[in-house]
Amino acid sequence: VGILAVLAGLRWLDESTAPHRAKLDPVGILLLTAGLACLLGGLVGLHHLGLGAASLLVLASVPLFAWLGRHEAGFEESGAMPLLSIRLLRLPAFIFGALAVLVFYASCSSYYVSFAVFLQFGAGLSPFHAGLLFTPIAAIFAATSILAPRLIGRYGNSVLRTSALVYAIGYAVVWLILARSGAEPSLWRLMPVMLIVAAVQGFIMTPLLNVVLGALPESHAGMAGGSIATMQQVGNALGIAVIGLV
Repeated sequence: VGILAVLAGLRWLDESTAPHRAKLDPVGILLLTAGLACLLGGLVGLHHLGLGAASLLVLASVPLFAWLGRHEAGFEESGAMPLLSIRLLRLPAFIFGALAVLVFYASCSSYYVSFAVFLQFGAGLSPFHAGLLFTPIAAIFAATSILAPRLIGRYGNSVLRTSALVYAIGYAVVWLILARSGAEPSLWRLMPVMLIVAAVQGFIMTPLLNVVLGALPESHAGMAGGSIATMQQVGNALGIAVIGLV
């Protein structure tokens, strides 16, 4: 898929160049990578490292992120293009948007990991049959993801707000079904709710990124896009790490 995407980009995307060549920020890259590695490594590796070592890793990320902030501020004041602009962090639209992306992706990853574990160890399905149950979920998600831009163009951000509300209610309904089912939960009761949740996830995911990036100045579009993509991956890892603790 990646190779096809590169070939398609070379064929149909026009080349563009910035008026001024940006200077690489290797120190910022190193600090950000080290900070994220400590934070996520401590959360994900809690069971293997133990509480003490994992806590030290998480705490080590705090001075690294603080150092990153000071470095990026100085780097930007020197006239260079920072890895993460401090001005961007002062925009409420970016802060709230990044938090929304973080929470949404964390909830998605933890939700599907929990469901996969439940299907195999709770419902007693084989990995193959558990995977088959994800097929209609993936199909409806793909369909609503394609449909979402049209609905947003017609009804605006109300689609996003309504989908987020249904998404939260769907999680609550899933929890109630599992809580009342006891040791023998019913897949026939779960699957309709799971399909609804998958549908609204498709209505949320693409519009959410577009809304966040659309609210920011064009001069920060590339930096904001990279930051939001990082928040997606951090959210995925954070959701799996947190649900693993539970």
